[in-house]
Amino acid sequence: MSITYRDIALYCVFLCLSAFPLHAQSDSTQSNHAVITSMTMEAFQQRVKELGFATESGSTDGKPATFFLFRAEGRKVAGMVINRDAVELLVSFTDGAALETVNEWNRTHYGTSAFVDSKGNAELRSDLVLSGGVSQENVDSFILRFRDMASAYARFIIDHKNKP
Repeated sequence: MSITYRDIALYCVFLCLSAFPLHAQSDSTQSNHAVITSMTMEAFQQRVKELGFATESGSTDGKPATFFLFRAEGRKVAGMVINRDAVELLVSFTDGAALETVNEWNRTHYGTSAFVDSKGNAELRSDLVLSGGVSQENVDSFILRFRDMASAYARFIIDHKNKP
């Protein structure tokens, strides 16, 4: 069996066609965005501000703040850095809720945790783990999604309080 010019040409075409999609795929999946693996409270608060929310320090006694506040759909949301590898958003409703109500929320919603705290407040929180890396878009989505979930949670609690 001898190799002809035709065989070589077909082999070259095959190589070009099979290599091009790999090259194009690797270029399209690379991102120009930095990977975030940790965050300070100041950086987290700044990101919330850049999304258009007015923020304020959670400390009024002159001590370093352990959280910051912002309003999302009229509700106060606390933002905090659990450790440099994770951030948390939390909203609290002082009217409280029955355990059955928060359990139902937890059964039917993902990405948040609802609970009744030691003072009887109905709380909703969500954590974003940064270790391993997330994009800025992930952080933004986390903040905006929590805003939406906090509003939905408020409606959920009110609707369940009004049930006979």
